[in-house]
Amino acid sequence: MELRHFRYFVAVAECMSFTGAAARLYVSQPTLSQQIRGLERELGVQLFDRQPDGARLTVAGSVFYERAQRILGEVDSAVADTRRAAPHLSELRIGVAGPLPDSIHFPVISSFTAAFPQVRIRCRELVIPEYEQPLLAGDVDVAFLRSPLDFDRVVGQPIVGDEPCVIATPHGHPFWDVDSVDVADFLEQPLVNYSPRISRRARLHWQLSGERNGAAPRFVGDPAATNAEITLSAGLNKVVIAGPATLGHGLAVSRFRVVELRGGPTCTTYVVRRRDDTRMMPATFCDFAHRIATELPSAHERPGFDHLSAADR
Repeated sequence: MELRHFRYFVAVAECMSFTGAAARLYVSQPTLSQQIRGLERELGVQLFDRQPDGARLTVAGSVFYERAQRILGEVDSAVADTRRAAPHLSELRIGVAGPLPDSIHFPVISSFTAAFPQVRIRCRELVIPEYEQPLLAGDVDVAFLRSPLDFDRVVGQPIVGDEPCVIATPHGHPFWDVDSVDVADFLEQPLVNYSPRISRRARLHWQLSGERNGAAPRFVGDPAATNAEITLSAGLNKVVIAGPATLGHGLAVSRFRVVELRGGPTCTTYVVRRRDDTRMMPATFCDFAHRIATELPSAHERPGFDHLSAADR
């Protein structure tokens, strides 16, 4: 029996619903149901009467609920007292290079603020072309960033992996009417002329330089650095933009559509800190973010989807 079993049990008891408790805990309904049934097997008693309209505590469940509340209260008090004894835990500056897959930063930061209420959180959007520079310059303490990254200078823990590559296609381009494109066809296309202000590592990655056998792509238009400049250049010059799958979420121009790039590179979203940063809080946040992201259900299992029979809701 672990501490999380107590928290899962109390959440279901207070919500009187597996659905509500799953949303509150940021876990999937099947995971929550499995954990509660495992707890019942370990205790040798039934804790809930499962009904179509929710879950109610049994007599044994009510006894366990009182004890569980007391235990969790003592644990929370111990944690709070310990953290109050460490005055250096006061502020954390978080950089976010969005849009991120599944808006992963929301549950991570929300969970962190709940666990560390005495730490003031300050968030900053990291845009092209600055990207990882605010982190390296010390303007933010940690950041949510996608690969490719300079791992000689940053330490990263993955939180979302294998995000596929897509291409944003302007209206009037030959790819506008197709659902997917092979890498070989993409390599024949002219590209937006990315400004050297953008990280060379990122430029080479999304130009698929590794697939070109040393040949340079053909660029059109003036150098573009910001999201707005890149989008405008692509639209005016009728060229495509390669990027992660969530590229479409941040594309505010209606006359673009996102097309799958078959065989394209994938990228991973990391929570990162500077490699030379020896402070405890950035490392604590990165460890915490990695754990929360690992425990989150996949997108198709997020709360709000129907995965259980009525008996487990």
